[in-house]
Amino acid sequence: MFQRHREKFEFFMKELFVALVAKKEAEKEGIFFTPKQLRDANKKVIAFLRERARKTGKSFKENWSEQGFESEKAYIETMEKYTSRMILLEHLIFLMYLRTDKVEYSHIILTDKADNFNPEPLKRANLLSQKLIKGLKTWESAVKEFSQDFRTVDKNGKVGIMLKDSTGLTEIENFLFSHPEGSISPPIHTIYGYQIVRVDKRISGK
Repeated sequence: MFQRHREKFEFFMKELFVALVAKKEAEKEGIFFTPKQLRDANKKVIAFLRERARKTGKSFKENWSEQGFESEKAYIETMEKYTSRMILLEHLIFLMYLRTDKVEYSHIILTDKADNFNPEPLKRANLLSQKLIKGLKTWESAVKEFSQDFRTVDKNGKVGIMLKDSTGLTEIENFLFSHPEGSISPPIHTIYGYQIVRVDKRISGK
């Protein structure tokens, strides 16, 4: 029993710390919410929790008592703190997204495995990259003919948006964030094979 209460205490102390940090950072950025905005958000969360309990065949009381709460009031008050924290965190994350440099990019993935048809994968990737850079082959035709990423073939190789310092693909990030729009890379070896990437659009953080 003591261990259970201790774990619960430690859990809520950590949550309180995160909530206080989120609140402090939000205030620094000028993010504030009126009591009415928070109350409205809390009502939606509680309504969702009640509905979720109903769908699982449990009463709302069973739902909060199983989580160690002694009363519905204590449960709702805790959920309200969660809601307030999550609203602040969501806005902070969105603000971070706006302020981070981004790049829209496309890629072509080629195999790095040699076989009878393709005995020198890197040489083949280099030849294709040079043709694209020199304009001897269009990007669209190269994607359809060579790319092995079937998720992006029908989208001309378009992957989407990459945030700066957001992936472990260092070489690709370095190329994308250091070259102008329209630039095409040499083959970059990754866990997926040889990737040729194109900078479609650069978006500066605000």
